[in-house]
Amino acid sequence: MRRSQQLPKGDSPSLVTLTRSKQLALIPGYGLIWIIGAVSIWWFLQQLQAAARNLKAKETRNRAMVEAIPDMLFRYSREGVYLDAEIKSGAPIPHGNIIGQKVTNVLPADIAETLMQAIKRAISSGEMQS
Repeated sequence: MRRSQQLPKGDSPSLVTLTRSKQLALIPGYGLIWIIGAVSIWWFLQQLQAAARNLKAKETRNRAMVEAIPDMLFRYSREGVYLDAEIKSGAPIPHGNIIGQKVTNVLPADIAETLMQAIKRAISSGEMQS
C-alpha cells in the first residue's frame, strides 16, 4: 500500500512519498547536500590518512637517526628527573632503573650539580646541551 501526501502550500512544491517500509524520498535539492557532505568526509579522511603516513615516515627517520648515534641520550624534567633515555648496550648506567629518578639520586653530587646547571641552561636558551 502506498500513500502520497501533498505538502501544504508554501513549504515545498515537491511530493513527499511515504511507503510501507517508512522510507522517505529525498526532497529535490537535499541530494546535493548529501553528496557534498559525503565528498567532504572522504576528503577529510584522505587528509587524515596522508598526515598519518607522514608522521609514520618522520618517526621512522627519527628513530633511525637516534639509533645511529653512538652516545647516550637523556631527556630530563626541569627538576632533574629522568624522563627518557636511549642507552646503548654496555653503558655503565642501567636504563630501567633511572627513569623517574632524580639525577641527584643516580649520579655523584659533583656530576649531578653540573648536569642540573646544563638543564637550567637548556631551559633558558631553548637549545640542547651536551
